Amino acid sequence: MRFLLIAIVVATVGSQAYAIDNTAFLKKTSAEFIIPRYDALRDAMERQRAAWQTSCDGASGANRATLRTSFKAAADAWSSIEFIRIGPISKNNRHERMAHWPERKNAVGKALTGLTNRDDGEVFQPRRFSETSVAGQGLSALERLLFDDGMLSSNMPVGRYCAIGRAIAGSLATIASDVAGEWRQSPDLGEPRETVTRLATDLLGVYQMVGDLKLEAIMGDSAERARPALAEGWRSGRTTHAIVLNLRSIEAFMQLISDPANDNGSVLGALATAIRIAEGLPADFAPLAEDPRQRYRLILLLDAVRAARDLSLAFVPQALGITVGFNSLDGD
Repeated sequence: MRFLLIAIVVATVGSQAYAIDNTAFLKKTSAEFIIPRYDALRDAMERQRAAWQTSCDGASGANRATLRTSFKAAADAWSSIEFIRIGPISKNNRHERMAHWPERKNAVGKALTGLTNRDDGEVFQPRRFSETSVAGQGLSALERLLFDDGMLSSNMPVGRYCAIGRAIAGSLATIASDVAGEWRQSPDLGEPRETVTRLATDLLGVYQMVGDLKLEAIMGDSAERARPALAEGWRSGRTTHAIVLNLRSIEAFMQLISDPANDNGSVLGALATAIRIAEGLPADFAPLAEDPRQRYRLILLLDAVRAARDLSLAFVPQALGITVGFNSLDGD
């Protein structure tokens, strides 16, 4: 269900909005930002699929070092494009199947338990697997398999462990390949101006994803009420890195909007500050939320993200000549 719905309603600011060629802007954005990142995602997911095929089987066990390396590369590729919610990724629950996060009510753990206890092996066939719970299909589930202490110490047979991992990696590779291919075939996104508005809404929505979900939800309103177990990627030590990649993806997109007559230097400067603060945090920043002496470092990052957000809320609609409407972040 949708647990968070935000309204980013921004009237065009300034005396006059910049006039842009929406079709040309979409073509540029697709060619220079979206397609290269989905191509990188496709390649990383394919390498991960290959790693599970060659490094995990019931006879020789699982080479977790190799599998963990391929997972981190795949997760990095996803973090670099995850804020895009329009286009092919919006079909067939693809976005949710790539990574089921934020997670509610231990949905990922329950899905993996269900797969572990299934009597039939047919469930791991691609068509059947795509119909199982989305919580057990993506990177969030794969992280549990590879990094969760309880999962690693369980009595799950190696054959079943590898079957689950191969099914997830295969599903991710298929989704990534399909999405990349459909973008290259110029998907029908609708009327250009409307599409630019939706793309800008996705861009502005990533600030909420980072600020509200990846930072504030973990911090709580005090050290005593912090919830570090809610942090994305804490098992694999990717909590901070995922945010850095999210912020760098905003930065790269903003650079596409900038031109001599329409400078976004203040936005890029604010993003650079947020990135610098994030890069100074430990790989898993969540424990800092519980430390009264260290929480200020997360507060500084949250403030920097929101400063960049506020500048972007003023800049993006004017730069693109649009009014940005509703944005939703989905979760289970």
